[in-house]
Amino acid sequence: MDDVYLKGVREDAYKKEIDNLKAEIDNLKAEVKYERQLRVGGTEYHKPSPDYHKLLEMWREEKTKRQEQENRVKELDNSLSIALEINDKYQRELKKIKPF
Repeated sequence: MDDVYLKGVREDAYKKEIDNLKAEIDNLKAEVKYERQLRVGGTEYHKPSPDYHKLLEMWREEKTKRQEQENRVKELDNSLSIALEINDKYQRELKKIKPF
C-alpha cells in the first residue's frame, strides 16, 4: 500500500533536494570560474582596494587647508576694510583742508 500523503512528502523532499543540488552546482561553477580567472588574470583580477585610512587623511588635510584659506580670506577682508576706512578718513580730512 502506498500512502498518498507520504508519497507527496517524499516528492517535496526530493524536489527540495534537487533544488539544493542545483544551487550547489551553480556555486561550484562560480568557484571554477573564479579559479580560472585567478589563473589567467592573476593579480589583475583582484584590483587593489583603496586605502581608506590614506583617503581619510588626505580629506582631513584638504579640509584644514580649506579652513586655513578661508581664515586667510577673512583676515585679508578685514585688513582691506580697515584700509578703506583709513583711506576714507584721510580723504574727508583732505577735503576739509583743500576744497576742490
